[in-house]
Amino acid sequence: MKPLPIGIQDFEVLRNDDYLYIDKTAHLIDLARGGYFFFPRPRRFGKSLLVSTLEAMFRGKKGLFTGLTLASSGYDFPEHPVIRLDFSTLAHGNPELLEKELSGELKRIAGEYGVTLRETALISGLRETIRELSKQNRVVVLVDEYDKPMLDHLEDPDLAEANRNKLREFYGVLKGLGKHIKMVFITGIIRFTKVSIFSELNNLLEMGSDPRHATLLGWTEAEIRDLFADYVTALADRLRIDVPSTLGILEKMYNGYCFTGDVKAGVYNPWPVLNAFHLGRIGNFWYESGSPAFLISELKKRQAAGDAFDSSRLSDFRVRADMLPAVDIRNADLETLLFQAGYLTIKKTTGPPMDTYYHLGFPNREVELSWLLDLANRNISDWVYETVS
Repeated sequence: MKPLPIGIQDFEVLRNDDYLYIDKTAHLIDLARGGYFFFPRPRRFGKSLLVSTLEAMFRGKKGLFTGLTLASSGYDFPEHPVIRLDFSTLAHGNPELLEKELSGELKRIAGEYGVTLRETALISGLRETIRELSKQNRVVVLVDEYDKPMLDHLEDPDLAEANRNKLREFYGVLKGLGKHIKMVFITGIIRFTKVSIFSELNNLLEMGSDPRHATLLGWTEAEIRDLFADYVTALADRLRIDVPSTLGILEKMYNGYCFTGDVKAGVYNPWPVLNAFHLGRIGNFWYESGSPAFLISELKKRQAAGDAFDSSRLSDFRVRADMLPAVDIRNADLETLLFQAGYLTIKKTTGPPMDTYYHLGFPNREVELSWLLDLANRNISDWVYETVS
């Protein structure tokens, strides 16, 4: 059996070291044409690996894709300059520090392509970087965890907004340089309202709710059964049960995420599945990997304000589809935060196309347990929880 890619977020390392890889490159065929895209997903869903895969594709590293769908599609892997920014690695304690960090990254990336920047300010430096690199070919801009400078400061809305305003200027530059840019691809957990951060980048296409890409991140039932068959058998042996029973447990614990309204396109979160196979046991691996601080902060803030929230209704929470997608920094809707953070998912849809409702609930048993553990371990009192069946 090929080794499991636990914690591997670099596509080149994954392929060169022959880790098990679930081929999702069919989804990249359309993306190869370019455009401006935003793709939100909860933590531990493989967003960073996707960004790394796009980087390898646009850098023309064709050999890494041998045997994958993209390589047999006729795509010829032209090489483009790539600006890749990971906001989880940048300090963002205030907008000045964020600007300094971004400027340093641009200087480093430009240097990799033999370009010495004359401009030192962030916005003018970004323009110069893209214009200079585009002399080689149209530029690809990849942004991972764009929302980190806001999410980490939701308890301080003034600071979150200050960082947001700095980034709004940054993203606004990208639209104005369209003729120099092949693609902009942005990932994150939370979709903040366009007016708050992407107002200048209003040609950004939100992929997160697009049924065509419902299974781009996460694994389907068929992929678990077919591509992990040996690992399922090994886990069944460790649990001393048969394979069908093992698959049933995996489904109940880790399957059920739906982001597009098509409940037939539900997916597993890869992280807990990999851990279950690696450790040979069923566990609450999503919770063990850490809880989103922004969500805990919001719960505590509401508790302090006496704003009671009864989570028993989370087993079937009904919301208009057009009211769900975005979050406002100063008035974050808790159900929307829970949905985008992965605690809630779409269980079914009702109503006609022009008046559609989503019925939200916990995607699986692991997430429900994570919710209860968050409440218990963070001393959030029982006014937020009665019973979840």
